[in-house]
Amino acid sequence: MQISRLLFVAAILLFVFAAQSFGTEGADCTRGIDIACIQTYHDVIAPSCHKYMPAKDYATVRQHVPNMVTQAATIADLKLDSTFAPVAEAFEKERRLFLAAVDQLMVAAEGTDDEVFAEAFDKMHEAFARMASSLVPSPVELDEFHAIVAQVWHELLPNKDYAGIKAALPALRGGCKKLASAKLNESQQEIKDEYLAAVGKVESSIDDIEKVIDSKSDEKIEESVVQLHESFRSVMALF
Repeated sequence: MQISRLLFVAAILLFVFAAQSFGTEGADCTRGIDIACIQTYHDVIAPSCHKYMPAKDYATVRQHVPNMVTQAATIADLKLDSTFAPVAEAFEKERRLFLAAVDQLMVAAEGTDDEVFAEAFDKMHEAFARMASSLVPSPVELDEFHAIVAQVWHELLPNKDYAGIKAALPALRGGCKKLASAKLNESQQEIKDEYLAAVGKVESSIDDIEKVIDSKSDEKIEESVVQLHESFRSVMALF
């Protein structure tokens, strides 16, 4: 990674009120990976992800970018031990993309276009999640569904875009069906029953969203989306 520019900060995701009402995402992005530099980076971006970007407090977010860049440099220097040999190649690919996204975030942070900055942070966050996920092999369907849930959770609900949430229901249902039919590898067969049960709860939460989406009740819609988010977290926690 070329750290050639003066730094600033970052952010994105979650509700303007998420920190109070819904709590945080915990370590979804890191999938429980116990690697210090990766967990530290997650902790560094968490306030921006869960508080400042949802509130569109871009000035505060920009102030955090220098620390993000500093911590990203530790990830650039990370050397995996032999236990990660099976996923080392995939990790290297995703790490390169992540570091490139951090570089783009620095460029965007120097500018005054908040929309460009938010998009750059979003791409950085997604790249970070993919990089962390590469260390814990899981069905590709999981990451595909995560992308759909992320849009609902981080973008549509904070903006109370209920029409957008309703429009996302077919994609959520399709993604959930893919989750149910995903092929687990041999080492994951022992969690198959638990996995399918967890996916069933995701499906039920989608049903609940559909029941209340036309109610125009902020509380009911928020509760149903929170349940979707939490049920999907339970699926992710199995890997």
